[in-house]
Amino acid sequence: MADSTWQVADIATGDIVDDLAVDSSKAYGGVHISARVDDVVLLDISSVGLFAVNGEEALWEAGIEAPTELHVLDDGLLAVTLGGANESRVLNLDTGETITTIHRDDPVWAADGYIVENDPDAPEYAAFDVDGDSVDTSSGKPMHAFVPTPAEGVLFPVEEHLAAGPVIAVAADGTPAHFENESGKVFTQDGEFGVDGVEPYDVAGVSADGSLFLLKAGQELTLIDSEGNELLTRPAAEGNLIIASGYFVCDSKNTTEVFLPQE
Repeated sequence: MADSTWQVADIATGDIVDDLAVDSSKAYGGVHISARVDDVVLLDISSVGLFAVNGEEALWEAGIEAPTELHVLDDGLLAVTLGGANESRVLNLDTGETITTIHRDDPVWAADGYIVENDPDAPEYAAFDVDGDSVDTSSGKPMHAFVPTPAEGVLFPVEEHLAAGPVIAVAADGTPAHFENESGKVFTQDGEFGVDGVEPYDVAGVSADGSLFLLKAGQELTLIDSEGNELLTRPAAEGNLIIASGYFVCDSKNTTEVFLPQE
């Protein structure tokens, strides 16, 4: 915030790229950028709710407070999972109007719908379209929440989620880059993964070509290649890790660290 105006800065340089049409008297609790779609910036304003702006013009205000996840779907739709509630909503991205309300636990969002786990012991998964209608089921394989995640703005069709099975990470073209076989051994495109003790939830990122993996364990970031060679390790601020425009961003209560490429 500067001079009673909320501004957006470039993540690598700090240069101001947008002045946002947000009334500073209403946004006293803070502003968080949840997503950006072309020229539309979607904001989570703690004192207002979900808010959409286009440059210096306010588009709509949905009044949805504390969304835990927000995903841009196909066909101009927006999926919002509410914090502290067994509820998700599908909104019209242009107007903020609620199209569908879904009462399911922890949906995994796809580009054209969502998937829920029906029976973890089977395991069995059920897939639905954006209207909440059943479209398919899958069973017999555990399904990892692979990276890049929907929270990073990367969505795949429902059918690809169901076919993925124990895939841990995929390249930008959708090719499995880090995956398990039926016996539980982990492989990359270069063969068996030679690093012991790496759990699926430790993999926080993957390069576009699927050759590099970012691991986060505690307050440490480690970058390894597809053969398991360690390329760098460094401490990171405790808190959330996101990958934005190819940069590693660690966000804690009092500190934000942006890791730039080494020259």
